[in-house]
Amino acid sequence: MRKTTVILLAAALVACTSSAPRFEADPSANLAALERFGWHATPREPVTPQDSEILRKRTRASIGVALTGRGYAFDDAAPQFRIRSHLLVEHGAKKAPQFSIGLGKGSYGSSGGASVSVGGTTKVGKDQDALTLVIELRDAKTDELLFQGWREVSQRRIADPADKSLDLVVREILADFPTPQR
Repeated sequence: MRKTTVILLAAALVACTSSAPRFEADPSANLAALERFGWHATPREPVTPQDSEILRKRTRASIGVALTGRGYAFDDAAPQFRIRSHLLVEHGAKKAPQFSIGLGKGSYGSSGGASVSVGGTTKVGKDQDALTLVIELRDAKTDELLFQGWREVSQRRIADPADKSLDLVVREILADFPTPQR
């Protein structure tokens, strides 16, 4: 019984602490039928200093490597879908989980208990900014959104070209995008 309780608590803690990528997809779109991608026009001027042209260029390169590695073909002249990405910046402190775990045994030996607490405010990003990388895949003809994935990121880690965190985040965001049927 005690071992099961500890395992359940550990699983709950892992589930709560993960900053998993999230996505949404158009249920009417046949995403698995897509094979060719191109780049969506992006405004030259970033909205914030964190969303720089350099970061966009690196993100585009990571997306290209991730998609071609999964069997997609880059074809900017005749794509089926176009991709764009941007970095959302939420200014100020952002709610983020803080955890505490308590395990105990009653003084009479027959009582025990466990608790997991989630709540609080944590600073995320630079100067308390929360950063979220968003990748959009849009129909090349209609510009309708087909798939959108996002994940919270650390400014410190994605700003450093030597750190491969950006490549990992891009792969995680696109993990739920199906591979071509071919």
